[in-house]
Amino acid sequence: MVFKNIAAERATNRISVQTSRALSTARELSRYSDEPRRILLDNTSRGLFNLALLLDSGSEPQLTLATPDDDPGEDVEAAEPSEEDQKTAKLAELKALESELKPIVEHSTGISFEPKLNGLYLVGAGVRKKSIVKVYSVAMYSSPTLLPSASSSTSLKAAAQKMDDLNAAVTFLLEMVYSITAEKIASAIAESIRPRYHGPQTDIAELETLIVKGVNEFGGQASKGTSFQFECTCEGVSVSVNGSPQGSANFGGLGTALVGVFTDENAVSPSLVDSCVSTWSDKKAQALAGSLLALSSSIGSGDKAEGEAVEDEAELGNDLVALESELTPLQEYATSVTFQPKLDSLYLVGAGVRKKSIVKVYAVAMYSSAQVLVASSSQDTLHSAARSFDELTPTTTFILEMVYSASAEKIAGAIAESVKPRYRGSESDVASLESLIAKGVNSIGGQAVKGTIFRFECSGEGVAVIVNGSHQGDAKFAGLGGAFVDVFTDAEAVSPSLVESCISTWSTAKAQGLAASLNLAVANSSDETSTTLNPSEDDQSSANSSIDAHAKPLQDYLTGIAFEAKLDELYLAGVGVRKKSIVKVYAVAMYASAPVLKSTISQSTLNTAARTFDELTRVTSFVLHMTYSVGAEKIASAIGESVHPRYSGSSEHIKVLETLIIDGVNKIGGQASKGTTFRFDCDLDGVEVSVNGMSQGYATFDGLGAAFVDVFTDENAVSQNSGR
Repeated sequence: MVFKNIAAERATNRISVQTSRALSTARELSRYSDEPRRILLDNTSRGLFNLALLLDSGSEPQLTLATPDDDPGEDVEAAEPSEEDQKTAKLAELKALESELKPIVEHSTGISFEPKLNGLYLVGAGVRKKSIVKVYSVAMYSSPTLLPSASSSTSLKAAAQKMDDLNAAVTFLLEMVYSITAEKIASAIAESIRPRYHGPQTDIAELETLIVKGVNEFGGQASKGTSFQFECTCEGVSVSVNGSPQGSANFGGLGTALVGVFTDENAVSPSLVDSCVSTWSDKKAQALAGSLLALSSSIGSGDKAEGEAVEDEAELGNDLVALESELTPLQEYATSVTFQPKLDSLYLVGAGVRKKSIVKVYAVAMYSSAQVLVASSSQDTLHSAARSFDELTPTTTFILEMVYSASAEKIAGAIAESVKPRYRGSESDVASLESLIAKGVNSIGGQAVKGTIFRFECSGEGVAVIVNGSHQGDAKFAGLGGAFVDVFTDAEAVSPSLVESCISTWSTAKAQGLAASLNLAVANSSDETSTTLNPSEDDQSSANSSIDAHAKPLQDYLTGIAFEAKLDELYLAGVGVRKKSIVKVYAVAMYASAPVLKSTISQSTLNTAARTFDELTRVTSFVLHMTYSVGAEKIASAIGESVHPRYSGSSEHIKVLETLIIDGVNKIGGQASKGTTFRFDCDLDGVEVSVNGMSQGYATFDGLGAAFVDVFTDENAVSQNSGR
């Protein structure tokens, strides 16, 4: 039976969904069951309990909360659900999501528009005015693909005008609030299209004729209450008047032109654009948009080949770890430089190459939020989203890896020259950015040789500059971050191949479904982090099991050293390298608890979580793998000097830590040679030191463990590129 199979599937996979959606879905699914009692097991969005929905014949479903230890009964022992049953479940889930959509009332006319129209979703509603006269109220409907792009007017316009398989149609519904003749309303609409359409004027005349014909069917007057429906596609525009189809003006580009009438910078109804953006730009609405897109994509894609499908739990946007396991590195084909799919909490959008004439200067990768992935279906939407610097996309980061040698002044000057024409502030601001780049290169010998890595973190505050993992400082000037993003994403981007890579990577239906699911999962993960104050041990165990299933080793790309995915009960949080000038001293890995992994949305949250030693995070460990030979005293002193300014206790305490390190190295010959490993277990009581797997003892001083964590995670961390 459908319901029994769905129950088993949910119980087996423990797919996490919001409680309200689970209940709505269960009620919908109950219509397909002809047996008296069925149990649907599901996780709440907080993972605190399982939902058990008991359905009694002839009565309303009753919701009870069952702890994870409760026996679900024999009903869970069910066969694998069929494809038809899975589709039924997804359709029910989609219907439950759609129940969250609400009509929109255009406030100046009082006209209300329903949340769906012929399978399309209501984006927003506005009014068309001529002087002070309200002519008609207008609503815009589209596929779910457009909804995530309605977070700004620019991305809305670009996404709406992009007619493709993902956004096959955009429909405008007009309801008259002022009486006007057939010829006048037809002419007014035609006049708005004319400057936006590049085809023959006779094409517009045909559209005009369809409008007149429709109005004449109802007496020749578009009186108050008359409705027009314009369905815009890549083929043209279909016209209906009062629900009566009048025909289609099938001319390529005409549909795009009509969309422009209502969405471009000179839109005839600015209030419509405002409504679209205000309706879909907040975090909750974007999460709903992402969920609608993910489910619609999975339902519409039909049968999937084995290995191609995103797992059900990932499609529903409920398991961030599972979703991220679907991401893969990208190799820039012209330089063969490979970029990892994540950088801290940001996702790899695309990779390209910067050329001067025929010379390949550097490979470049762009990392940003899941929201930017959703918007990467066209250059306009990509550009707009990447520089929005809002709650959904606070940062966009570029990684440049040199494939050609250039001096400090030359590479800094070249980047500055690209930023200048795009920045409206003072030239001295750009000079500050240039100075930071030159400073970083000079610190490694004055030459940006092949393999040198630049990292530029762009935000609303400005641009942070990091060279070979060493933070050089921040050029904090409003607008500079946006200008830097423009260098790589606007119409004159210095690396066209980067833009092409972003679009080709994320514009397919499958990729857009994954992007939308990631967007939703990130939002849900953020909500859980902020609202779940005291998770139970069972929740933590469940979270750990999920991480265990997807944890993978990581390799530090500069040293080639690989670190295992787990260290005892701790998880690999990130890897990096410690450098002195151009010398790679050691590779370093950080291992921490599951709650710390969830806090890697920024450096500050990571630092706070890793040094907050509580019941859930009792210890944070660092493993150092030497790649350069150093004497016992020298390595101990170097570590001690890094801890000293971060520790408020006695300097004698740090000497104890140094002594433990020296003792360990002396036991293996007095030299921390290449391959020597150090392990530092940091907790509330202090730091335990191990060398080559042998414990050397414990520096037991309150606050010393937190200070050691700060060495690798605070704003002046000695290994800036540590992180997943």
